[in-house]
Amino acid sequence: MSAPGVPARTRSVVILSIVALFFFAIHGAVLGFIFAAAAIGRGVYIHQKRAQATQRLAEEHERLQKVEALERKRREELAVTRGPRPSPTLIRTYRDAEEAAAKWMRWLGWGDASITPQGRDGGIDVMASHAIAQVKAHVNPIGRPEVQQLFGVATSVSRTPLFFASGGYTPQAILWADEVSMALFRFDLQGEPEPSNFIARDLWEKGAFPSPESSGSSDGH
Repeated sequence: MSAPGVPARTRSVVILSIVALFFFAIHGAVLGFIFAAAAIGRGVYIHQKRAQATQRLAEEHERLQKVEALERKRREELAVTRGPRPSPTLIRTYRDAEEAAAKWMRWLGWGDASITPQGRDGGIDVMASHAIAQVKAHVNPIGRPEVQQLFGVATSVSRTPLFFASGGYTPQAILWADEVSMALFRFDLQGEPEPSNFIARDLWEKGAFPSPESSGSSDGH
């Protein structure tokens, strides 16, 4: 039964309006639910990523602490093995420089290092079971050809090459030595060497024969 005084067309418009409002309300609720679920999901994802990043940082921190502990232990063992640093030696002659280099090689780990007989070294001034060294006591920097020559000799006898020079090295010599992992040292008038490239610094820090717990980057042979 129709409501009195209300035209049928008007009633239809009212009903359609109510249906449309109901539809939009349902649609808005669904969209709101979808957006809320997406926001919650993104929040969970971000939280998981942050937790994973935190865990990775904690694991990396723990790894670094272990590495530092092993390095401290290795340094302590190396200090005991090496003993005290060699005493200064006044460099007055080429032979003094060679003797000083031999002492420092023994401190670095080549315990049987000794100077070669004069005039019969073939370019080798100090020799050990697993290493050879050339020593130059003059003011001119050592160039790449001299470094390459020593490296070639060392390769032919399967030994580690070391160069000791009072005048230092040219940039080309240092660059080439870095490429082949050859240690270069510069020594002062007291015969005390100073590393001139990265492999020499590594050797200075770790010694010729690092313990098994160390990085293992060099076996000293």
